[in-house]
Amino acid sequence: MSVTPRNPRIRYPDIGGLPEDTVILLHNSLVHIVRMRRSIEAAERQLERAKAAAANSERLLAQLQRDGF
Repeated sequence: MSVTPRNPRIRYPDIGGLPEDTVILLHNSLVHIVRMRRSIEAAERQLERAKAAAANSERLLAQLQRDGF
């Protein structure tokens, strides 16, 4: 299987002549990889929001303690 450049930034595999089940397997693999990448990106965003919320909570608690609560 060779790689044919269709776009200077993106490389696409040349799937001509491959059995249909192999093409389907490659397609499904790429779909799963994209889904995993998006899931990881979403988890990273959630983690950053959770860290920010924890930091805000610590600042609020420190302020309340300074105010005598």
